[in-house]
Amino acid sequence: MLTNGKKMLQYRGYPFTGPVLKPDGLVRWRCTRRGSYGCNVWIEVNDRLQVVTHHNAHTHAPQRYIRIENGEIIEVSNGNTLLRYKGYTFSNPIAVVRGPTGRANWRCTFRGARQPCKVYLRTDDKLRVEAVFRSHNHPPPNYIRSKTGVYMKGLNYLI
Repeated sequence: MLTNGKKMLQYRGYPFTGPVLKPDGLVRWRCTRRGSYGCNVWIEVNDRLQVVTHHNAHTHAPQRYIRIENGEIIEVSNGNTLLRYKGYTFSNPIAVVRGPTGRANWRCTFRGARQPCKVYLRTDDKLRVEAVFRSHNHPPPNYIRSKTGVYMKGLNYLI
């Protein structure tokens, strides 16, 4: 669910909204970029969230990050997806570590040779940061967003 209360589904890097229940029991979702990019893609999913129908091709590239209430999910140049919160980045190496409550633990990405950072944070089922544990032992990493939307570490200019 987005911070504005609307439901969102992400499929193959593309965001979809507007779930509409059809008479056959499938749920239709439309690409969120239909207005700004004229994208007419829609998908239909069953009750297990499996995509049954995929209609048309997108008129834009996949989304590289998702803005959440108090942070953002970003894709970095090596293909990894990270949570960025207050300038620091966190990874969730076990795909989705979620219990029945929908919470997830993310650990700081700083892996210093002598003292790796031991900070981790917990998000709820809507990816809102609930708690941060410990203090960072390093400054936040320098990520720059490229023109293609991918974030690159340590660069001082755009490519």
